[in-house]
Amino acid sequence: MPTILEHLARLPIDDDALVDGVAAWIAGGRPDPTWGVDPTTTPDPSWLGHLHALRRRATDPEAAAVHGVVYTPAPAARALAEAALAHRPGLPTVLDPACGGGALLLAAARVLWDRAGATTAAARADVVRACLRGTDVDARAVAIARRALALACGVDAHALHDVVRAADALRDDPGPAVDVVLANPPWVDSARMAAHDPHARRAIAARFATARGNWDLCCPFVERCVALAPDGVVAVLVPDRVASAPYATAVRALLHGTRAVVDLLDLRDADLGVDARAVGVVSVPGRPDDRLPVGGDPWPLADDAADRALVQATAGWPRLRDVAAVTGAATVAEAYAWVPHLTSGAPDADHLPVANSGTIDPWTVHWADAALRYLGRSVRRPVVAVAALSPTRRAQAHAPKLVVAGLTRTLEAFADVDGGWVGAKSTVLVVPATPDDVPWLAAWVHSAAASRLYRVTWGGLALSGGYLRVGPAQLGALPVPPPGPLRARLDALGRRRLGAGDDAARAQVDAAIDAVCGQAVPCDVAPR
Repeated sequence: MPTILEHLARLPIDDDALVDGVAAWIAGGRPDPTWGVDPTTTPDPSWLGHLHALRRRATDPEAAAVHGVVYTPAPAARALAEAALAHRPGLPTVLDPACGGGALLLAAARVLWDRAGATTAAARADVVRACLRGTDVDARAVAIARRALALACGVDAHALHDVVRAADALRDDPGPAVDVVLANPPWVDSARMAAHDPHARRAIAARFATARGNWDLCCPFVERCVALAPDGVVAVLVPDRVASAPYATAVRALLHGTRAVVDLLDLRDADLGVDARAVGVVSVPGRPDDRLPVGGDPWPLADDAADRALVQATAGWPRLRDVAAVTGAATVAEAYAWVPHLTSGAPDADHLPVANSGTIDPWTVHWADAALRYLGRSVRRPVVAVAALSPTRRAQAHAPKLVVAGLTRTLEAFADVDGGWVGAKSTVLVVPATPDDVPWLAAWVHSAAASRLYRVTWGGLALSGGYLRVGPAQLGALPVPPPGPLRARLDALGRRRLGAGDDAARAQVDAAIDAVCGQAVPCDVAPR
């Protein structure tokens, strides 16, 4: 059932007439009886901006997507404004450089009015004029934001004319630095930008260091926000994938490297009307603490107290990349080059068996009883000629290692204890510096705790159905137990698991692995 705002946005009336009618209702009038809404409902000034975004997305969804048209729900706006302003007492200057219909400006105004004890229209307007600034490229959104603020104050919109103005925050002169930048910048992915306006995309990439790889438009906006408040608070709503995506490495390093992230708000339940979920990031000048990785590593996004406890307990652990070489099993070029040399047969000195994600289950590779699908071919008992492998790939093939599935709901691998297996392109190879480390690494990777950690960190990049993409960079960042009792117990259990002869014995060891990990770190995931 549509909400009242969705219902209003669908009314077959002129945009200006709808805004005027809703504004009159907010100001104390009555809704038009033809609208079919409950007249006892109390409207809010934030409705104007929300309706503007809904109408734009309905009338021209592609243009709305290209320009990153979203609306910040009032609860999310309030949460971000309160978190940001908590780090700046008094009446600081606040700028929203992509203000849209003004949701964040309204939220900030209400926090500041409470601080100032502004109870009259004139006092509220004085606070707005002294403290708030907003810009947006959408001139209509600017007018609506100005009108919403005026309605909230109880003054005429002309009284706040200079508070919000039309401007491009990425290109135009932003004016003097402010105490707080509060923003929900446009979320527009690389492919859409390249298709719509490649010239603009190139121009932005030339100006901003964060616009690298398959960057989202929110990346240079975040960089701009930091420049607008070099000594102040930067609070931004960004897609949850920014917490883990490789393209956002520079953004993470900027917010928690040269500065410190002091709040990471889980706002993923907020409905912004786009196919992405939001997190709020509040960054201040200062030295980063150890709550989040420094230097661009992914930020875990804990869904609940159990996740947060697990992340905190493993924060000081080494990473998988510290104890092993973690690498893709083959490049695209290598994968195609191997095709003529991939046959069905028995392994021998000149031919090594091949595994891909589809043939890997936990601790197991279904080499002889499941066909390997490889670049349009289906091969049972696949082997590849050693002569087709580069020296590096031969060394990896002969090394003791884990071969990890690249697409999975939970981490899955098999332990190539003695070496001799080739991983296909869809897999990740984990070659420990010490070959004897394979058993405990296998036990840890297959623990419920490890899969939970991986999902908390990289779940924002999951595909439909909850399938996790497992790549070398992502897997390499997985915390692993440091030397000590837990690693020793996992080593013993890993060796038992590798030698277990039947399903009952394997299940018993799997349960023991999860129990041992659960005793060492908080994890409420039931054993398999």
